[in-house]
Amino acid sequence: MKAKSENKDLSLYLLHYRNAPVAGLTWSPAQMLQSRVLRSKTNSINKKILCPTVVDCSEENKIQKLKQKDWYDKTATYVEKEFKPNEQIMLQNKFTKQWSKAVVLSKTSWPRSYLVKDEKGKILRRNTIFMRKVSSYDLDLNESDDEVIVSDDLDKKEVEKVEKQESEVGTNINFKTHKGRVVKKPIRLGIDD
Repeated sequence: MKAKSENKDLSLYLLHYRNAPVAGLTWSPAQMLQSRVLRSKTNSINKKILCPTVVDCSEENKIQKLKQKDWYDKTATYVEKEFKPNEQIMLQNKFTKQWSKAVVLSKTSWPRSYLVKDEKGKILRRNTIFMRKVSSYDLDLNESDDEVIVSDDLDKKEVEKVEKQESEVGTNINFKTHKGRVVKKPIRLGIDD
């Protein structure tokens, strides 16, 4: 501590510290607690100190607390998840932290708690922390991603050249470029054409 290293009185150091205004406020801790500035060696000459003025800092404290609350609420808001019976979900194992498929059976009387049936057929009561909704989407495998879209910027000769190369390749997965590099056609979604 600074007071101890300089061989000064700790109580005098604390008195000066409590008389100094707090950052962000116009009053010191002593003024907020006792509605006056405490007498010290430096300000005992001032006669105004003997007549304390009552300080009401409750409004400013409320404003400071509301600012703190606003900053906290920006990241701390939690939207409670709702699940419906017979809904497909992903369930996290509390111990291994691995996710598996499950089905919601019903909501329990406990808050944020549901009865679920996992892949093994066990009926478990789980908190929504361990449950995630499954986003459902349709995967249309009939449409090809390799279609060439003709735009005004592309030259028709280049499009015909690409189509000719594709027809030459046919079902062959590997082919060589004009410089001799082997090009492997990617397998999309694990399905061969």
